[in-house]
Amino acid sequence: MELKEIQEYQEKFDVKHGWNWKHPKDVKEKLNFFQYVTVALTGELGEFANQVKKIMRDYNSLGVVPNEKDFKNLKEEITDCFIYVLITANILHMDLEKEYLKKIEYNEKRFRKYKKK
Repeated sequence: MELKEIQEYQEKFDVKHGWNWKHPKDVKEKLNFFQYVTVALTGELGEFANQVKKIMRDYNSLGVVPNEKDFKNLKEEITDCFIYVLITANILHMDLEKEYLKKIEYNEKRFRKYKKK
């Protein structure tokens, strides 16, 4: 599935469940959408960070090597983050794939001096 298709799939999922992010009734509602997804995204990122903290604490203090369950939890949390990034892109009517490719092209030039030889 292409990224654009994933965005469309997320939009259909959201509309089906009562969240029509792309079509706010006014500016206030659009701003409320941004506020909601920003809080949700940072919450999910915090959950990801908390999992990393626990894994690192157990590894550094007890020598416990992360297991498949630990990595499964990280995958779930980063997927939750991705969902909110998709929703945010949809609110912005943004082609996330196109914008990513533009940004990576810019970063190629910007970070050229760090390229390994």
